[in-house]
Amino acid sequence: MKRKPLEIIAFVILFIPLLIYPFIIFANIMSFAGHKSPNTPISTLIILYSFMIITTLYPISYFLSLIVYINKKKPALIFIPFIHLLLSIIFFILWS
Repeated sequence: MKRKPLEIIAFVILFIPLLIYPFIIFANIMSFAGHKSPNTPISTLIILYSFMIITTLYPISYFLSLIVYINKKKPALIFIPFIHLLLSIIFFILWS
């Protein structure tokens, strides 16, 4: 089965956030190590930690979906990193 150019373009576009990933992981490590104010609401902490975990795990979701796509050629796997990025954006908006 031949790969469609749209699927390849999608994986290339989804690779772009990985270019700034070293800065993201560094910021997440500093945020995990930092202490929080005792007056911080639990809902804010849950959103904060969810955002940090989701942004930290993005490369795993990207590369796993890419490897499975290459081996099995299932175009539906392109949506996994898109969903991951969408969740990251949602948690960032909730956090800010």
